[in-house]
Amino acid sequence: MPARKGSFVRVKCLLLEPGNRKSGIPEDTANVAYEMRVAGYLAEDSSEGDQVQITTVTGRSVNGALEDAQPAYTHTFGPIDPVLHEVGPRVKAWLKR
Repeated sequence: MPARKGSFVRVKCLLLEPGNRKSGIPEDTANVAYEMRVAGYLAEDSSEGDQVQITTVTGRSVNGALEDAQPAYTHTFGPIDPVLHEVGPRVKAWLKR
């Protein structure tokens, strides 16, 4: 998917090849490249897989392979604990006293 200059994207950067990982770490970890993913604003029009430069929200410039032209946050904190629904009204009532 093409991405336009200035759009919010995510890049993948290779930090260490598997052969360059520190000795003494578990074998299954040592056999995998050490990568980082960073989101920011694209410097030039590009397509996924291209080597690009981005500027993060903190103003840092980062180079990497364009991984996602429309990144989404897919993490979750799980279901809401029903107790949390009861706490708000109880605290409000307590504060009114």
